[in-house]
Amino acid sequence: MKRATVIGAVTVLAILSGAVAATAKGSDGEDGRGPRGMMDQVEFSALDADGNGVITEAEIAAFQQAKFDERDTDGNGSVSAEEFTAARAAKAAERAAKMQERMISRLDTDGDGAVSFEEMQAKKRGNMFERIDTNKDGEISAEEFEAAQEKMAKRQGRGHGN
Repeated sequence: MKRATVIGAVTVLAILSGAVAATAKGSDGEDGRGPRGMMDQVEFSALDADGNGVITEAEIAAFQQAKFDERDTDGNGSVSAEEFTAARAAKAAERAAKMQERMISRLDTDGDGAVSFEEMQAKKRGNMFERIDTNKDGEISAEEFEAAQEKMAKRQGRGHGN
């Protein structure tokens, strides 16, 4: 077996195994990604093919086969690096489109389906400036700016300057 085929097979098996883990653990994120962000959350009903309220090993195997077949776009029984990359890119594009839809709906105050510079700035300026200007004097000092950066770094789980 060629090295690339072995690596591809191992990668695909790991991903398919992740579908079961994602089902068991649920989703950590609002964006529908699984526990490690690698797989979409799998709904119980997607695995319970016959709808009888329980999942069998055969149903899991069928689900995994269907996911494999989706990636095997040329139908040759194996997933190449190109097919794997294409599947990942399609999933990333789908997530990006959903995120953009949420952002537009949140910022589009005039309801025209697009976000103007003024709409974006109104949202950012009002919230961000007011949060950073802690003494409410209408100006952001170097100290206020530094404090805001430290707070953001802390919120993102990293120390300042890392």
